[in-house]
Amino acid sequence: MLLDGQLRPYVYRHAARGEHMIGVTAVKDRVMASRRNYQWGPNTVAEARPYIHAIADVNGVIKPRFEYMTTLVTFTAKKDKEGEEVRLTPGGTPEVSLTDASRERVVWVDTYHPEKWDDELRAELGSLWAGK
Repeated sequence: MLLDGQLRPYVYRHAARGEHMIGVTAVKDRVMASRRNYQWGPNTVAEARPYIHAIADVNGVIKPRFEYMTTLVTFTAKKDKEGEEVRLTPGGTPEVSLTDASRERVVWVDTYHPEKWDDELRAELGSLWAGK
């Protein structure tokens, strides 16, 4: 059972639908590969959690779409009083990406407008979902 952030539980049986999804451990590599020229030293994928929403494809077929929402954070290093390095997260809004679990495609979304994420996913992946 998974929660999608809206407090509605889902039981999603991938095998019953003939789907082959990537696992959460593969998501970090997919996200990093989607931005190869990004400075990955201080930046890292902090978490990946399910994002399940009913989204229409380009043909208008609405189905639950299983995505992984990943958060990218930046760490800075400072020395404490004893001279040991401490990693800190400076303030600011982290970047967010959504990775399609069945097609392994990463879509970077507008962090400040989560209400538009489903539209951004449809624009990027709608034709793939429809099989075009």
